[in-house]
Amino acid sequence: MLFVRLAILVLLPALGLLPLAQPAYAQIWSYDGDQNNQDEWATLSNDYAVCESGKQQSPIQIGTTQKGNLPPLAFHYGDTKAQLKQKDYTLTVDIQSNNTLIENGKTYRLAQLRFHTPSEHMLLDHFWPLEIELMHQDADGKMLIVSVFANIGQSNPALQMALDHISGKMAVSDITFSPQLLIPPIPRYYSYSGSLTIPPCTEGVEWRIFKESISISQKQLSALEKITGRNARLPQPIYMRTIIETGE
Repeated sequence: MLFVRLAILVLLPALGLLPLAQPAYAQIWSYDGDQNNQDEWATLSNDYAVCESGKQQSPIQIGTTQKGNLPPLAFHYGDTKAQLKQKDYTLTVDIQSNNTLIENGKTYRLAQLRFHTPSEHMLLDHFWPLEIELMHQDADGKMLIVSVFANIGQSNPALQMALDHISGKMAVSDITFSPQLLIPPIPRYYSYSGSLTIPPCTEGVEWRIFKESISISQKQLSALEKITGRNARLPQPIYMRTIIETGE
C-alpha cells in the first residue's frame, strides 16, 4: 500500500496536478485543536518545517506598500466543467476545462478554487467575511494565486453554482462553474511572493490580491460556514518582503 501511495505522489507532477491535497498518510493538522493547531504545524511532520522556519509565508497583513508598474492580469475564463469537493477544511472547485490567466506574457492555468472564512489576508487591521483563492499553475509548475475578498451584499451567481450542489456536510459533485463572475470589474491589485497557506506551506508562490471586493449574500456565507467553519491561517511575518500595488 505504501508503494502505491508513493507512486501516486510521483505521478502528480507528470499529470500537471497541483500538490494541494494532503497525502492520506500525512500527519493530521487543523486550524484549532489541542495538539495539531496551526501554531503546531511545523512540529507535526518534517515536511511541514517551513511552516515555522520559512521567511516567505502566507497570508500576510498588507500595510506599507510601494506603487509599481504592475502588468495587467488578462483572464481568459468561461463556463467550465468542474468538480466540487470538501477537503482540507474547505470547499474546493477543481477546474477541468482550460481557463487561463496571462501575466506579462506568461500563461497560467486555473486549476482550483478554495474558500476561506474569514479572509486569510488582512488590509491594515481589516478582515473580510470571505476570501476566494483562485489557484493557477504554469507549464513549469510555478504557482500564482489570485485572491478575491467578498463582503456581504447581493448574492453571487458563481458561488451559488457551487452551493446548489452541496448536500449536508459532504460535497462531491460534477458541476458547471463560471469563475469569471468572481473577478472584480476594477483590476487593481497587490503583489507579493509567499507560500501555500496550508501544510506543507510551500514557498515560491506568487500572490495577486485584488483591492476591490465582490459581493455575496449572508445566506451564502452562512451556507459556506456550515461546511468550512473557521478555516483561515493567521497572518505571518512579512520580514524583508516588499508589497507592490498597482497605481491609481
